[in-house]
Amino acid sequence: MIFQYCPRCKSEKVFYDGLKEYSCDDCGWLFFQNVATAVGVIMEYKDKLLFVVRNKDPQKGKLDLPGGFLDPGESIEQAAKREIREEIGIAIDKLEYFGSYPNIYEYEGIPYNTCDVILVTRISNLPTDFSEEVKEIKVLKPEEINLDKIAFESVGSAVSAYLRNKL
Repeated sequence: MIFQYCPRCKSEKVFYDGLKEYSCDDCGWLFFQNVATAVGVIMEYKDKLLFVVRNKDPQKGKLDLPGGFLDPGESIEQAAKREIREEIGIAIDKLEYFGSYPNIYEYEGIPYNTCDVILVTRISNLPTDFSEEVKEIKVLKPEEINLDKIAFESVGSAVSAYLRNKL
């Protein structure tokens, strides 16, 4: 439970419904922890897929797709292009929708429910510059991809589905 005390009246009578709603029995305060939207991009390079190695928690050192959370007012496509530019320094034009996957993203001990939208693009050149969020990039053939090394269940599910569809 995120709230032990009501932020409005400081009461200890905070109730959590176990899914998304917090309420205070004393003052009627309501808080909804709704699903956050994130985007990840499967990047095809020749017959391989590009992954970033996370340089920060959560899941530091594990494989991930380039991407991140949407900012207020952004579309999925805008967020994908921004995140790719910020993380690995390349501009992307064409994006194709692949699917969406629920996830729980735990950050500093707080679990956030997310819906991770996965897009696909093809690149002809590998990035050579990346942000401090990225330790390195790895370009892997399908048979080299170890799903146990992928940071998040949603990304692993998406990559697995993508590989099934491609083979």
